[in-house]
Amino acid sequence: MPITSMVDLLQAFLHVTKPSEVAAILDHIGDDVRVPVDTPFGDLGLQWHFFSDNPSNMSTINLGSKPGRSLTERVTNAIDAVLEREMYLQGDANHPPATPMEAAEAWFGRPPTSANSGLYQLSTRQINDYANQINIVMMPGDEDVRPSIDMVDSGIGIHPDDFSDTILSFHRGNKISKRYLAGAFGQGGSATIAFCNYTLIMSRRIDTPGTLGFTLVKLMELEDDYKENAYVYLTVRGDDGRAYIPTVHTDAVIDLYPAIKPRPKELPDFATGTLVRHYGYRLEGLERPLSTSTRNLYHALNYMLVDPLLPFRITDVRKKTAHRSEIVIGTRNRLMRGEAGVEIRHHQPRFWLRPLPDEPQSLGVEYWVVFAPGPPDKDGKPTQRARPHDLFVDPNHPVIATLNGQNHGELTGRIVREAKLPQVAKHIIVHFDLSHISKRVRSSLLSSTREGFKEGEVLSEIVRVVQDHFRDDEHLHELEAELQESLVKSESNEANEEVRKQITRLLRDKGLDFGKYGQVPVLYDGVANNSRSKSNGTSRKRREKLPTLPYPQVSRFEIVRPQPALRIHYNDTRLIRVETDADTRFDRTNALRIRVAPRHLADVSKGSLVGGRINWRLRPTADAKPGDIGTIIVSLMLPDGRVLEDRLPYEILPPREQRIKTARGYVPQFEVHGIDPVENPEHFFRIWDYLDPAEADVTSVAYRLIEAGNSIAVYYNKSFGAYRKRLDEIVQRKPALAQQFVQNYEIWIGYYAILQWQQSGLSADLLVDEDAFERLQDNERMLVAEMQVKQAAEVAQLLEAARVNTEEQG
Repeated sequence: MPITSMVDLLQAFLHVTKPSEVAAILDHIGDDVRVPVDTPFGDLGLQWHFFSDNPSNMSTINLGSKPGRSLTERVTNAIDAVLEREMYLQGDANHPPATPMEAAEAWFGRPPTSANSGLYQLSTRQINDYANQINIVMMPGDEDVRPSIDMVDSGIGIHPDDFSDTILSFHRGNKISKRYLAGAFGQGGSATIAFCNYTLIMSRRIDTPGTLGFTLVKLMELEDDYKENAYVYLTVRGDDGRAYIPTVHTDAVIDLYPAIKPRPKELPDFATGTLVRHYGYRLEGLERPLSTSTRNLYHALNYMLVDPLLPFRITDVRKKTAHRSEIVIGTRNRLMRGEAGVEIRHHQPRFWLRPLPDEPQSLGVEYWVVFAPGPPDKDGKPTQRARPHDLFVDPNHPVIATLNGQNHGELTGRIVREAKLPQVAKHIIVHFDLSHISKRVRSSLLSSTREGFKEGEVLSEIVRVVQDHFRDDEHLHELEAELQESLVKSESNEANEEVRKQITRLLRDKGLDFGKYGQVPVLYDGVANNSRSKSNGTSRKRREKLPTLPYPQVSRFEIVRPQPALRIHYNDTRLIRVETDADTRFDRTNALRIRVAPRHLADVSKGSLVGGRINWRLRPTADAKPGDIGTIIVSLMLPDGRVLEDRLPYEILPPREQRIKTARGYVPQFEVHGIDPVENPEHFFRIWDYLDPAEADVTSVAYRLIEAGNSIAVYYNKSFGAYRKRLDEIVQRKPALAQQFVQNYEIWIGYYAILQWQQSGLSADLLVDEDAFERLQDNERMLVAEMQVKQAAEVAQLLEAARVNTEEQG
């Protein structure tokens, strides 16, 4: 169609969804790669202008490395725009909300996130109404892995005169003093520009609905005078020679999707607010249809916005016959609300810890352990999902830290496994809420790109305290025992005693030592200590909720753990548990306190009063010393001013030596098992849990060692290519050698697997992508296994030849 006005140009951009179609429009209006910056072209007098008025803008825009995470910045901006609209309509400029959560509560009735409340408590109607204000729309691109993606909000909008200082700039600090908004740095949203061919930006401000501005952003190849290319946006030159945003004067509702037929009812119209359309967004790895499974945008947005301030909608119209629309409420709210087919086996309500000794208890921690069914086995029987937490998070990083609900950092499951919970690590989702930490802690812990943690003192302290909490959680250890038992029961191939005997001999020759079953030592002061929890007399038995009385009645308030005294090492932390029949309202009104006299101990974390129990965690202060003694006092203040107290003596012991996972040179009880992925796929994918059952080549993995509590098991794949091929050849030519070949292979695979475990078991990185690391190790294990296939076959032939020779001589 002819393009003779700005209205025509805007309509042309809205009618297309593919980068190739945008390129055709630009060609039609006279654009050319030879057109310099700030030089008019075509009949409309358009020109390109540097994004953020800066020819060196590429380094900032290209700062993001993950397209899905960058897209969440657009969602955060959209939520901020909706909050800004409400501030304009009903806020008090002299007394604005102090936090984004307060703003969402005041203007939308959003229940604030706490141990037992949150977004999930909104009604279905409220969630739908609020989600309709913030929309993501996926449309066809030129490639399946590069759809076009709209971000549409009905927020306050932007006047054309303000584009250059807001949405087309960075580091302007427009939000830095607005505490009721989540954004701060003014650069996050621009990161999406780097992941697409073109970006259309259109906005209409709520107080000037008759004026609509729009522009298009692209990467321009600059002349040789510039070292790098730069991002530019479309402008028109004014009579004063300055660059202005193209403007359309209309107050009509704009149809954003004239080319989408049939049109789903969930697609938004455009009255006021902002549209950002990314033509050809690089979504590799997240391009699948929307679902709770991995590798699609719905799943990713739920764990990248774990606890959004407001819900939002995502609609996929890439296929005409398969339109789909989902509302994103975040992983936390999905878990708290509950989902069909998912069983929450354990939930630890949010407790608070100190990120540093001299900081207040400002970091919230909560976690869930989930079970979910997997696909039926070959006989149609139900199975369990190998890593059920992958329905809610990236299974590589089940520990997520959020600021104002947005994912700002992740840790691997190693933080859980190091607490002797290797199987629970496949089921747990851990949430750190950083919304209340100080600026000092935030700058030490988080990067401004929101793409990860900074390693250092703060992160180490948080990990240490949380791991201590895991070690003291009886429910987690009960579930670990259950999962380990199910893993053992599912393995019908008992390890050959001769195989264990031969591996033991080889390892002893290597200088390694062995303990009895269940004795993987943890060394304190050079002395083996089997279990932190056993050492302080606790039980793994699940604790039921205690009966409580109506508020404000209380008849019991006492310390039950530890007893009769707390003996704590200088560099350690210890749990104090109080049992009571007091109602949770006492906790909500801050009526529960703990103090220490003299103050040689500080509280590093505080739990919530749930089911008649509340926990504090204490550690010695910096000026404490071994031999210091005193009293711990817990108190509950009644409404009439009376106080209930209980006391516990304490003593500070000399510091422990640093805990180590296991002594180098020490091997616990082990077994070797073969698994056939055809006969037992459920068990196979529980062991190789980082493989996708729908896509995995089961012949490409050789073996894997799994830690199960205080023992280890080496699993080898009976369908591994080199092994299967050689075994089939032996069975066909010399069946008598087959058993000897299998036994020799098990011996050498077990031996090398345990040696590899010994060499790598003491190193840990909580930030490394564990699945990627496992795949790298798979390559090494394949090479080892291929060599052992050859060696096992040669040894089997030699033994058979020796047997035949002996028989002939006899």
